[in-house]
Amino acid sequence: MKFKKISSLLALAAALASTGAMADDQTVTFASASGGPAALSGQPSWTAAFQSVGTALAGGDDLISFVGLGSGTYHFQLNLSGQNFILGDLTLNGQKANFGQYGNFSFGFLEGTGASPFKLKIVGNNPISSTQAAYSGNLTVTAVPEPETYAMLLAGLAAVGFVAKRRRVV
Repeated sequence: MKFKKISSLLALAAALASTGAMADDQTVTFASASGGPAALSGQPSWTAAFQSVGTALAGGDDLISFVGLGSGTYHFQLNLSGQNFILGDLTLNGQKANFGQYGNFSFGFLEGTGASPFKLKIVGNNPISSTQAAYSGNLTVTAVPEPETYAMLLAGLAAVGFVAKRRRVV
C-alpha cells in the first residue's frame, strides 16, 4: 500500500515539474551603448528589444527582466505593441504605463526615470490561449548624470570665468 502512495506522489511530482511555469517570463540583455538620439546630449543610450515567447500571457501575466546595466538612475522610454490579446495592465518597476486597446491591437508607452534593474510586468488575457497572440517592444535607457558631475561642471565654469575676469583686469 505504501509503495502505491509513494509511486503516485512521484508520478504527480514528475508531471508538475514537466509542465514548467505558466507565464512565459524572460530575461533580456541590453545591447551595448550606442549613439542614438540621446548621444546628441552627450549621454550614451542602451536599447533592449523584446517579444513574446511561447503563448503570450498564458498564465495571465508575463514578467520581463532587463539585465546588463550598472546600478544607477536612468531615464527610460518603453514602447510596446501587440495583437490578439486583451491588455489589462502594463508596469515598469511599479510605474504604470499608458496603453490602449484598438480592436485586436494593443499599444503601450511609458517615459520616466527609474533605477536599474528594470522589470516589466505585462498583465492581460489571452482568451483562447491562441499562439497568434503576440507582443513586441523595446526599452531604451539613458544614464542620468550624478550630482557630482554637475558640481564639476559648475566648478569648471567658475574657473573659466575667474580666468577670463583676471585677464580683463590686467
